[in-house]
Amino acid sequence: MRYGGVAAHLGLTGDYGIADVLARGDEIDAGVIGSTAVHHGDQLDILLSPATTDFNDPAPLQGDRFPQAVEVFRSVYGATYVDAPALVPDAQAELAMMSTAVLIVMSPTVRELWVTRATLEALAKRDVATPVTIAVN
Repeated sequence: MRYGGVAAHLGLTGDYGIADVLARGDEIDAGVIGSTAVHHGDQLDILLSPATTDFNDPAPLQGDRFPQAVEVFRSVYGATYVDAPALVPDAQAELAMMSTAVLIVMSPTVRELWVTRATLEALAKRDVATPVTIAVN
């Protein structure tokens, strides 16, 4: 979510995103998601990354709120995709365990290879059994 790749590719901007949803003190519900998401077309709602809403000073993500948010996503949407390349390993693992699949998209660079390998090792260390697919862009 640090990179905001989805929003950049789709040319989306906004003032609020996933960090704002996770930072709410009260319950996360469908109304909060719907009012925060940027609507793209008829069937795509996007919660912007912290880097998309403020690249120079992105808000921190509260990973401990992901389970609650994921349950709301499941109740509202048929499918949810999370663009989360810069989460800390524990949050990556927790999110992966709540998912049916993990897709890692990487560029063919040494740095991206290192990050991908470190991510896979972190998931394995935390006993994540969710299937992982790697796509080289």
